[in-house]
Amino acid sequence: MAMRVPVSSKGERNERRDKRFRFADSDFCTISVEIENGRRLFYRMGLHSGAFERCDESGAGDLVITAYRDDWRGPTGGRSLSDKAGASLIARETDVLEPLTVINASRKGVVYATRKTRALEYAWDQAPLIAVLDGMMDAGVKRPSVAGVVFGDLDLVVLYLFTQHGLVADREMQVSINPNSAASAAASFASMHHLPPDVETRLFTQEELGRALRIQQTPVYPRHATLFGLPYHQAITLVAAGVWTITVATGGWAGYEYLRQQRVEGEIASIAGQAMDAASRTGDELSRRLSSLARLASLDVSRGFETAEALWPPGGGVSMSLTPTEHKYDALIPVRVQKERENSALEVASLERTAKSLATPIPEGCGQASTGITGGMNDIKKSITCPRAVGGVAHGW
Repeated sequence: MAMRVPVSSKGERNERRDKRFRFADSDFCTISVEIENGRRLFYRMGLHSGAFERCDESGAGDLVITAYRDDWRGPTGGRSLSDKAGASLIARETDVLEPLTVINASRKGVVYATRKTRALEYAWDQAPLIAVLDGMMDAGVKRPSVAGVVFGDLDLVVLYLFTQHGLVADREMQVSINPNSAASAAASFASMHHLPPDVETRLFTQEELGRALRIQQTPVYPRHATLFGLPYHQAITLVAAGVWTITVATGGWAGYEYLRQQRVEGEIASIAGQAMDAASRTGDELSRRLSSLARLASLDVSRGFETAEALWPPGGGVSMSLTPTEHKYDALIPVRVQKERENSALEVASLERTAKSLATPIPEGCGQASTGITGGMNDIKKSITCPRAVGGVAHGW
């Protein structure tokens, strides 16, 4: 009797292929961004239209495009790396001690990673925006350069800095909510990193991003250990099914099941041991470097007041906001024009004082974010941002 072996149809093969293209037939997707204070916002974005609106995390769906500060990108220098080697590369570059989950694109010269705890924190899968953006960039793009995406009607602008080194960490990204213009946001971002005004800048529209999501494979952080590019439990199931078919014919099924069980139990014990070792090393490192951690999170108040004093305009005022990552200053320069007598000496003196205050040099290492009229046309507001280096190496990490 002839035995018929089922063969996958073309439709089934296409269905399996489409699982790699998660947005191929979608009209909307969810994007989540992390703003400066650590809060994460969620948006519903049209893939065929300019629709863009805030939404709740509960409506995120089963896959979210993320622009978080711990979406890390590391260059491999053209080497093909294993997932473990890719995780080690990112850990060295970012001083992160936690276990990482990796999107391995080392054949294209990069790996992407985030904390494994973050990947397991949510019920939905996560795809980093920086990985999608890499697929949209032209080959051989100049470095350094600034690239990003403009969402909605200037509702949101996400920017990334592509340096000569190629690393993208929290310092190399910026999220701007409702900026005055995408160009000014990009210019301010470039100024913060001391880049020239003519640095190459590429800003993609939401429509371009939507097209890329529909036609590109979606790079998703693995939420489980992987084997042959599949989640471990799926890979084990497929391997077991294939070997089971062979061993049944040869009478070796029982022996194979025993060996497979022993191997899986060994893998589980090994992973548990690695997790305990990582937790122990993390505790030891934190205990040994508590003083460095305190310096890392501290505010340089004296430096802040010195800068504010240097920016203080005659007759005006300065407000400042100090965080561990940057110092921001708003200098209010009064405009006092005596309208009773045109071209009076008092009017000329006021204008000269205002011009002199506007020309006050910006402190070294700082950048001018914006200048505008405020206070009912009575004051000129001059905003200055001074990034503060908080890399772990600078504090003994």
